[in-house]
Amino acid sequence: MKTGVFVFDVMTKKPITVNRDENLVDCANLMGERDVNSLIIKDENNKVLGIVADEDFIRKAMAKNLDPFKTKVEEIMAIEVITIEPDKDLYDAVKLMGDYNIRQLPVVENHKLVGIITVKDIIKVEPAIFEILSGKIRLKLGTNLI
Repeated sequence: MKTGVFVFDVMTKKPITVNRDENLVDCANLMGERDVNSLIIKDENNKVLGIVADEDFIRKAMAKNLDPFKTKVEEIMAIEVITIEPDKDLYDAVKLMGDYNIRQLPVVENHKLVGIITVKDIIKVEPAIFEILSGKIRLKLGTNLI
């Protein structure tokens, strides 16, 4: 079910990024200041190295009692990052999010970060598609997405 809307049209074109050496306190503060649920970790060549989401702070840092001032974000980031290209249909992004139970997708072109698309972005332009995504995730988890 193609929508005719492309990822490029919906994505945030300036995602919030950090380098792998940032400590968890600085990352959490940045997420709060910018009102985002995730950060993309990239290298000096704009290549995606990983992603860290708010739940990573709980499951990987707090639950293991890691010192947030000494722990680098690379220690808790997900390194197997699901990405999408900007010329893909919005439905493809929704399908990936549902298949992998994720709320954000870095957008890459020629292996370089060009944006991010999130569930919030999708809700803004295609609420009906969000219903499909939400239902798919609820089936997998047996819970509500929001």
